[in-house]
Amino acid sequence: VDDIRVYDRALALGEIRDIFEADPRAVLPPWRRTLESVLGGDTRPMGRWLHSPVGLVRELAFPWIEHRDLGWIHLEIDEDGLWFWSQRRGWVWTDPGEVFPALWVAADDTWWYIMHELTVAGWAFDFESGAWDRW
Repeated sequence: VDDIRVYDRALALGEIRDIFEADPRAVLPPWRRTLESVLGGDTRPMGRWLHSPVGLVRELAFPWIEHRDLGWIHLEIDEDGLWFWSQRRGWVWTDPGEVFPALWVAADDTWWYIMHELTVAGWAFDFESGAWDRW
């Protein structure tokens, strides 16, 4: 196939980033297929980020991913949806197809809503307090 490149050696992270940014079709890393299957939908490149069913993400050490709004999170999936762990909030649940961008924070049994379409990342609405806060 003329428009697909296959690399037969290990690449440094910087090399992978450079190749992927220059030509998104050049590399389809195995972690991307894993990320797609965990997120339950299509991911597509947007510069250094991937647009996914749960917002903009990028990943270098799956199952750890960087989420544009939520920071570094550790993903887990079960039959009821998507769980992730964040350092500030602990375990959080959502369902990419049903309730996202609503998030349930298990530690304090509260619902949050992230404004993932804002240009300023990292803000969420806490339904318990009725206020906006940094995630």
